[in-house]
Formats: sequence, C-alpha cells, structure tokens
Amino acid sequence: MTATYQIQPHELNQFIESLRKSFKGRSLKIVVEEIDETTYLLSENVRAERLKKAANNVRTNTNVKSLTFDELDELEKRATI
Repeated sequence: MTATYQIQPHELNQFIESLRKSFKGRSLKIVVEEIDETTYLLSENVRAERLKKAANNVRTNTNVKSLTFDELDELEKRATI
C-alpha cells in the first residue's frame, strides 16, 4: 500500500498516532520532502487560471476592493463557522 499525506509540521503528533493505528504491525518507509506551494497551486488548470487572473487584476487595479482592518475583521467574523 502506498499513501501520500500532505500535512503541516504542527500536525505531526496527530499524524504519527494515526500512522501507528493504520499500519499497526507493519513496517513503514517514510519519505519527507518540502512542498513547493507555488507549483502545487498552479498544478490544477482551473485554480491556476483563477490565480493568474487575480494577479493580473492586482497589477492593473481591476476588480480590486480596498478594505479597512475593521471591515476585514467583520468579514472574518461572518465567514467563521
């Protein structure tokens, strides 16, 4: 069985416990590599096009909305589940 996990360093303890339960009694080979987040973000065509369009909007000041910190805080509160 081969599995690929993508985690943040702060999740390691929980991840190790999960591995212990999932692979109990079996030997493991663990390979650690740093992820190039830019490559990951651009790896899916729809996401890549959306990001490129957004970057171009910022460069050309098109469809850009400026918010105060208070407005940003309010948006965050409404978005929190």
